[in-house]
Amino acid sequence: MDLTRGRPSFAFFIRHYWTGRILFVNALIFLMMALDSGSILMPTQEVILDYGAKDSLRLIGGEWWRLITPVFVHIGLIHFLFNSYAIYILGLQLEPVVGAKYLIPIYFFSGFCGNVASALFTIGISAGASSSIFGMLGCGLVLE
Repeated sequence: MDLTRGRPSFAFFIRHYWTGRILFVNALIFLMMALDSGSILMPTQEVILDYGAKDSLRLIGGEWWRLITPVFVHIGLIHFLFNSYAIYILGLQLEPVVGAKYLIPIYFFSGFCGNVASALFTIGISAGASSSIFGMLGCGLVLE
């Protein structure tokens, strides 16, 4: 795919970019959450926790997987749409430059670090790919 002629189609992006595959997984999980909660605008807190949101009390109880899974869980439609758009724009620009070999570890490591910081400094529930997005932005800043 020659990127000098414009952006690839969304279908091409999903099939051939790892960030596109992350978007697909995010969308799939969001749709499953919407079906389970009965609301596409705002899933219930119970559903958000069931799908892996960060909850400091559950982390203390040994559910360490909650340091990674929140990057796939979004709290509401607006949250999902804004994060998905950011992942799409940043992935479209960064992945051809650094490759999935570096971008995917940056994405997950940033998400993990953001969830660790959230667990250390807040007690509440949190979810979303914002810390991963900031990691992608940091990668872009370093390259710039």
